[in-house]
Amino acid sequence: SLEYMDGVTFNLIDWADDQVLTEQIFNALESTDEQDFVYTISVQAHGKYPRAPLDGFEPTIFAEGIEDEDFDYAFEYYLSQIKKPDDFLGDLVAALEEFDEPVILVAYGDHLPNFEIDESGIDNGSRFETEYVIWNNIGLGKQDKDLTTYQLGAEVLKRAGISCGLLPKLHQNFSDRYNYLEMLELIEYDVFYGANFVDYVGYVDNKLMLIRPVNGKNYDSFILSNYFDNMLLGAAAADDVTLAAIELIDKLPET
Repeated sequence: SLEYMDGVTFNLIDWADDQVLTEQIFNALESTDEQDFVYTISVQAHGKYPRAPLDGFEPTIFAEGIEDEDFDYAFEYYLSQIKKPDDFLGDLVAALEEFDEPVILVAYGDHLPNFEIDESGIDNGSRFETEYVIWNNIGLGKQDKDLTTYQLGAEVLKRAGISCGLLPKLHQNFSDRYNYLEMLELIEYDVFYGANFVDYVGYVDNKLMLIRPVNGKNYDSFILSNYFDNMLLGAAAADDVTLAAIELIDKLPET
């Protein structure tokens, strides 16, 4: 966290420079002899980007073909700033190559820059997709795979030979099943509310309604109207997967 970092400098619009991050990451990695999980957020290239000349700024990367001079200036500021996270990643990888512990590094962008960008201005045609990169020093081969954000962590663990915890095991073992998303929703409910479904049959408290099917075996549906304003259809009454989803996944061996 920024308030605990020494030697932090800031860019001209008061976002922290990324040059401090490699040292901070290594401070965390070297603070224990055990495994570490380090989540790092780069902020240097954040906006709001200046659309008028800014004292002390000279662009290092230039844009062409932009008729709006104000936007051109803002975009060149962004391009000049986005190079700094790129430099930081290069420095980090170089340092990790000399590190004597096994490492998996995952890098991705979590949002577009603060410009009015629509799908027509994006190569892949979507504002909600981004590329990710996985680097490692343990010999994991390159794999190209489209993932949702909530699958990425489980995929990295799988490649490292780690399978533990309810949600990672769900993503690793059931993502190709027809009712995968349904199982995910059921488990997420249980995680959020800490509830055993059987205890809530017919119970209504403006947060939840669970409906037992006529054969009394499984749930037809549950409604989270107060929180999500939608109705999620559950498994058919004859399908044991809905009621047994958590038990089924929990029985998978952990590694």
